Amino acid sequence: MNGQELGSLAPAMRVPLVPATDGCTAPGVLRTGDGEARQGSSECVDLLGQCLTQAVCFTVPGNPVGKQRARSRIAKSRDGRQFVTHYTPNETVSYENLIKSKAETAMAGRPLIAGPVELMFFAFVLPPASWSLKKQRAALAGEVIPTTKPDADNILKALCDGMNGVVWNDDKQVADLRMSKRYAATPGLVVEVRAI
Repeated sequence: MNGQELGSLAPAMRVPLVPATDGCTAPGVLRTGDGEARQGSSECVDLLGQCLTQAVCFTVPGNPVGKQRARSRIAKSRDGRQFVTHYTPNETVSYENLIKSKAETAMAGRPLIAGPVELMFFAFVLPPASWSLKKQRAALAGEVIPTTKPDADNILKALCDGMNGVVWNDDKQVADLRMSKRYAATPGLVVEVRAI
């Protein structure tokens, strides 16, 4: 997602962060609404250019994926006995690993957050290709809000599980939460975590 796309959505959605996408790979690098790059290994910058020290900020590219329920199947042991085994679907595992990778980069070697945290994330999904161009433009302008899958709460579950042991010890530390799901030309998650 480029800064211009998020920046254009920001006034209506109050999106606080605009990730830099100009090839800069330094953790915590974000772009203000005017396109000016700001960076720091442990800093994020909001749209007004204000430094959000100690915030962990990162973007997860691609379509947001909600956490799927564990599945069960009947398996056989070597001696022929049947038993029920449970497993997490591959799509969920892959997405949580992507979140983990992006969170590790954003943490830049910092220790895990020990106390309560505030979590804010914005899920951006593509408008359906089957919609008319007029309706797609309305969706991208924020006039149509997504009410389709993935569910925001399932995205939250995948996001929190992906950050366990990377950003914080356990997602039970999340005391404040803000989340939003909107249409955008480029899908992805914009995530910010701060110690309270």
